[in-house]
Amino acid sequence: MKLYMNLIKRSNGIWYIIYRENGKQKWKSLRTKDKSIAKRLFNQFKKLYLQGKILKLDDQLQNISWSSFIKEFLSYSATRENNTYQSYQFVLKKFSGFLTKDLPIRHISTKIIDEYTQYCLKVLKNKPVTVNKDLRHLKAVFNKAIEWDYIKTNPVKRLLPQDKLPPRYLSLDEIKRIFQKVTDPKFSLFLKIAVLTGMRRTEIVNLTWEDVNLKEDMIFVRKSKTHLSRYIPISPELRPILEKEKGQGKIFPWQPSTVSRKFTKIARAAGVRCRLHDLRHSFATHLLASGANIRVVQEILGHTDIKTTMIYAHAIEEEKKKAVQNLRLIK
Repeated sequence: MKLYMNLIKRSNGIWYIIYRENGKQKWKSLRTKDKSIAKRLFNQFKKLYLQGKILKLDDQLQNISWSSFIKEFLSYSATRENNTYQSYQFVLKKFSGFLTKDLPIRHISTKIIDEYTQYCLKVLKNKPVTVNKDLRHLKAVFNKAIEWDYIKTNPVKRLLPQDKLPPRYLSLDEIKRIFQKVTDPKFSLFLKIAVLTGMRRTEIVNLTWEDVNLKEDMIFVRKSKTHLSRYIPISPELRPILEKEKGQGKIFPWQPSTVSRKFTKIARAAGVRCRLHDLRHSFATHLLASGANIRVVQEILGHTDIKTTMIYAHAIEEEKKKAVQNLRLIK
């Protein structure tokens, strides 16, 4: 009897074997986007099928090595935002360097993850916030392994405890001092958009002049990662700045990491200890201090959960204290 069996790549990028058994068409996922791996598994499947030993292929899929899996994962992730893809590359290389040998992915246990955590803290002297970033990336990677049926449970069970500090926001004087140190007009525009809209750095980097609607006084923020698309009002302070600079195409030529480095140098020169993301915190804090409704601020910032916006409540309390301390009614 003739054997009907073919190797097919579906729209999701995964390779499948399609074959007929007892007159019925069947599909078997090879759980890989790598063509060379798919061809090898296809040939093995055909051989095992003819020998009546198909279950051995399932055993092989369950024993996929860590190195084979991350090769497949990075191929799958290559279409992600460049900054995200680079973060995955960095963390996976770091974790692979920690492993003493190339284990089957199902042998990577919670104990190994805990040992990696201690290695980062004690050997590499990483701070808890850095280790937690690694663990979040690894958790996402292992979740994909679960989705592809390579493992049953995620070995990343917990993050390190961290003190939750209120967001750092800049005073009007600190903002002024930073702008006094900016010499590049293009970067000055970048920072003005950041502090007057509260947009994330990646959102600003991806901004085009076509997204800036001066007729409606709105900026269209395109979807990034898990964040939804949204519109942000253009303030009277920002409008003349955008009118003067108005052009076509992409507004800024930089990568997110580039603008962060540029800002850090400028802030240091201004004597202000802060990060680029603190401009977003500053926008939100000063907006709420001016009396804006917290739900409105949530929409402008693009927070999916109101609890995220509520972290600025502490900063507002500090602003209130400062206002009362500066009040002089009776001399």
